[in-house]
Amino acid sequence: MILTSPSISRLNGIQKVVEEIFVNSDCFLFIDDVIAENPFSYVSTVYERMNFCPEYIIGIGGGSVIDLAKAISVSSTIEELQEIFYHSKTLKKYSNVIAIPTTFGTGAETSYGAILYDDEKKIKNGLRGVEVQPNLVYLDFDLYNSASKRIKALAGFDCMTHCVETYVSLKSNDLIRYQAVKSLDTVFCNLEKAVEGDINAVKKMAIGSMMMGFNLAFSSTCMPHRLQYVIGPLTNTSHSEGLAALYKGWIQFISKNKTGPFSDLAKDLRMSTSELKNKIERLKKNLGIDYSLTDFGLNTNDIENILQKVSGNLSADPYYKDMDSVNEFIKLSL
Repeated sequence: MILTSPSISRLNGIQKVVEEIFVNSDCFLFIDDVIAENPFSYVSTVYERMNFCPEYIIGIGGGSVIDLAKAISVSSTIEELQEIFYHSKTLKKYSNVIAIPTTFGTGAETSYGAILYDDEKKIKNGLRGVEVQPNLVYLDFDLYNSASKRIKALAGFDCMTHCVETYVSLKSNDLIRYQAVKSLDTVFCNLEKAVEGDINAVKKMAIGSMMMGFNLAFSSTCMPHRLQYVIGPLTNTSHSEGLAALYKGWIQFISKNKTGPFSDLAKDLRMSTSELKNKIERLKKNLGIDYSLTDFGLNTNDIENILQKVSGNLSADPYYKDMDSVNEFIKLSL
């Protein structure tokens, strides 16, 4: 089974390639209408179209496409997927996954998670486990470069958030921190050039994003990702847009501490805490994604509703003390 999105298929002629390879064959299924965020209402239609259990699932696209391939590889029906989604059951690997990423941001090609969205209950969460990780990854740098400047900017910022959060996480270790520093330096040096189509910069961003997928597998994200899972459905914004808005407050919130993991990250980059904060804020502005939560229609009246919907494990976040700290973080992001 091959999964991709309408835009990727159209830009790169994937359907033509697939038809040439599998001419006169009935042993494959080509689905090129994958939509962002993987809502259950859409995922259920994919299962209805499957008349066999695929030996291989090839996901060609961004995080949503690859996450769908990963999710289907460990669940044979929509009911089984929902059971895993809500109850974290032991995973069984039904299919091998080949990931061919087209954006340098999510790290989905190497991570242990597959993010999905229950659009009836308005809950965003994921399937997690070593079984979810793809079996094989191919990097095609021309595919990355076929994306629009805006998509490349947002995806690259997502990669940056993985660098920061997997480094500061309490689940981090020396190897994860080393990889986070190298990848963050890659983002600062190459993202803006990659957005403009510099193929060498694109290559470096692609490898940095893939390395952050490994970091996500062994470390964790922090408060911004927990909050994005709430504000995305509330505001109908993408994962990367939500993170860009939340980092307005997150960077202010964590840089107030002159010691701690964010300060250590700055030192590893040979910067002061304020210099690193300013570097991230300047990157947002240069990329044209200097959002705040207010830009997405949220205000102080929405904070209580957001707080009630926050889920997932916050204990790995060194800056989380209680819900008052989340409250402060949200206010700074408005």
